[in-house]
Amino acid sequence: MNGVQDVLVPKGYRLLISQSNESPEEEQRLIEALSQVRVDGIIISPSITTSDYKHLQNLKSTGMPLIVFDRDCPDFEGDKVLVDDYDGAFQAVEYLIKTGCKRIAHIVGPTGVSISKSRLRGYLDALRQYNLPIIHDLIVTSKGFTSECGEEVVIRLLDLKDPPDAIFVVNDQVAIGAMLVIRNRGFVIPDDISVIGFDDEPYCAYSYPSLSSVWQPIYGMGMLSAKILLNHCEENLNLNLNRREIFKPELMLRDSTKKC
Repeated sequence: MNGVQDVLVPKGYRLLISQSNESPEEEQRLIEALSQVRVDGIIISPSITTSDYKHLQNLKSTGMPLIVFDRDCPDFEGDKVLVDDYDGAFQAVEYLIKTGCKRIAHIVGPTGVSISKSRLRGYLDALRQYNLPIIHDLIVTSKGFTSECGEEVVIRLLDLKDPPDAIFVVNDQVAIGAMLVIRNRGFVIPDDISVIGFDDEPYCAYSYPSLSSVWQPIYGMGMLSAKILLNHCEENLNLNLNRREIFKPELMLRDSTKKC
């Protein structure tokens, strides 16, 4: 939001923020409401359960600029600003392998979400490239992206006869919840189990232990989303150009992982 605002405000635009709370029905209502008050354009990160993009297509057909950021809508053609989730996941798992981890688990995000799918593919391909077996018991799915979801799902991994020696987690909030349970069960992080999250939220440096995570340039993503929107608003660019910008992530190492 800071990145978007820092581009729009100097140009005389006001930023209106609406939140769907991960409800596709609320998302559709908000889109309709914003279009009725004749906003100049919309930047949207779709809810985790949005699978029908008809409301986005209808909005685009009216000529209103629409930018999708953070979460992809595979069946919707339009301007998108995303991060390479696959590459970030591959980097994380590759690092865990290089530190000597052999039983690397993955806490997958909610089913059907684009970032969940991409991060799972990166995890699987890293194992394949380094000839490590894909053990399906080490792949568990979180119901959501909160710390509570991490607490719930990591128990299944710790109850295995042979628990994992590392866990790559779909995002930082889930990872923080998982680390709490890991410590409460008597495991030492990272000596017994290494943990890597995704997003590199500011609190990662202050968790215990500090959380290694995949950083994504969210400020830059916000700025670019706003610049593309301005191009449509002020230069009347063709809405059918379907610009797709992919940012590269970077692995940030802290105390929750062993050293190479």
